Amino acid sequence: MGFSKLEKLFGRVKVKPLPKPVKATLINGQQILVEGFVDAELTLKNGYIVSERIYLSRDMVEEAEVEGRKIRIPDLIIGAPTMETWGIELDLKKGDIVVRGTCIF
Repeated sequence: MGFSKLEKLFGRVKVKPLPKPVKATLINGQQILVEGFVDAELTLKNGYIVSERIYLSRDMVEEAEVEGRKIRIPDLIIGAPTMETWGIELDLKKGDIVVRGTCIF
């Protein structure tokens, strides 16, 4: 998530710096620098609380060009460890999100 998107969605919150910034790559090959994080408690519609760490970059963009077409970059990119923790799988052929039963929405 971008620092500016975090502030727009949640106002001013305390951001913790990473001990050492980490390079990451977006879908279009653009490199970004992840510099900070927030520990968040997200309350789902049923009242269930999910605790997650959200990593932040000043380099996030709202859209990128991939193979000649513009695509919107999500506000929050969920990584493999979070997907594994909550039992979320992607069916890339169908474009579906599959929940194995451990994720409660």
